[in-house]
Formats: sequence, structure tokens, C-alpha cells
Amino acid sequence: GAITSAADMLRIDFHGPGGHTARPEETVDMVALVGRVIEHLPRRIAERLGAETPFKVVFGSVHTGGAPNVIPSHARVGATVRTPAQDVWDELPAIVDEELRSMATAAGAACTIEYTRGVPPVENDPTLVEAIRRSATAELGSDAITEAFQSWGGDDFAWYGQHVPIAYVRLGTHDPAGHGQPLDLHAGHFDVDERAIGIGIRVMVRAVTELDRVLSPVPEKPVSS
Repeated sequence: GAITSAADMLRIDFHGPGGHTARPEETVDMVALVGRVIEHLPRRIAERLGAETPFKVVFGSVHTGGAPNVIPSHARVGATVRTPAQDVWDELPAIVDEELRSMATAAGAACTIEYTRGVPPVENDPTLVEAIRRSATAELGSDAITEAFQSWGGDDFAWYGQHVPIAYVRLGTHDPAGHGQPLDLHAGHFDVDERAIGIGIRVMVRAVTELDRVLSPVPEKPVSS
């Protein structure tokens, strides 16, 4: 199944007449609109998709205004849209667009939406996963294997999965008996325990030979009469 998520980029520009904070009722309160969008857009999408549907809309960028007593005429916000489900990924662009335009129109604002498709989810093929599990067990022992968590991050390795079966494996890069705190791969001061490289190579080579045996079995010799 999915080990990573689809990840899209969303940028919205809101436009209004602007005004003075003493008279917000006479204009489009742009900051209030942005606040409503950030808070309520995920809930509105969930209502469309169903409460149990896995997705995330998280805003990481908000730019609007410059003076505390001026209601700005423009706001720009940016977010990522993520889901581990391929069918949900197919639906999200249209739903996000409809809900954003509905919220902007209700506030009396105009909006420009830039929805950029990112990557689909990485869908692990069960046959490949089983071959890798057997290979890792043979090389390292069963204690060396654990089930990876399903990540909300995206990975462009997923595009291979649109054409051929794939398997995405996570390799431990921190010695649990060592000193120091494990660091996220995106941390600027991340430092890998390089002994993990050799372990990864051993498992990968074993998996390739295992798959070659499974997918290309030696034909049996014909029985002579």
C-alpha cells in the first residue's frame, strides 16, 4: 500500500478594495478572510470527502498588510495539499478550487488560485515488499526489520509506480546504541551513521537476486522418454 503521500502546492491571491481598520464593515476585511480560509478550508474539504478520508491541507506561508490600521487590498497564502490515497488525489484539485472560490465570493473578494500538481503517493507492491523482507531477514535477521510508518511526505519515486511495480524501503541511519538524538533527514545538521550504507547495499543486492529467482525461474529440464 501507500508508504508516502501525494503532495501538491497551493497558492492563493485574494483581492479586495482595502480600507481602514476603523471601518471594516465598509470593505472586505482581508485579514479576517485569510484567517477563515486557513481555519475552515480543511473542514469544508472534509465535509465534501467524508470525515474518514485521509488528507491534509496545511498553510506554511501568509503575506498580507503592512500597517496595523490599514485593511490591505491583497493577500497571498501558500499551503500544501496531501493524501496517501490515489483516488482522493484525483478529486482534490476541483474540490479545493470550488471551496476557495465560494469562501472568497461570500466575503466579497476575488481570488486567483494556483494549484500545482506535485507527486502521487508511493504505492508499494506486495510481491516486491515480500521479496525485500525475505532478503533483509536472510542478511540481517528478523530483529532488524520493522514496519515503516505511512508518511505524509511526498517522493518523486512515485512516478515509477505509474509504470511498473515498485517498493520503497526506509533504511535506519542512526545507531540506537549510539549517542546523540536522531535527526530528521531535512535537518541542516543531519549526519548519517555511514555503517547503514553497507547494510542497505547488502539488502538491495540480496533482494535483486531474490527477485530474479522469483520472476525468472530456471525452466525444468524436459523428462526424456
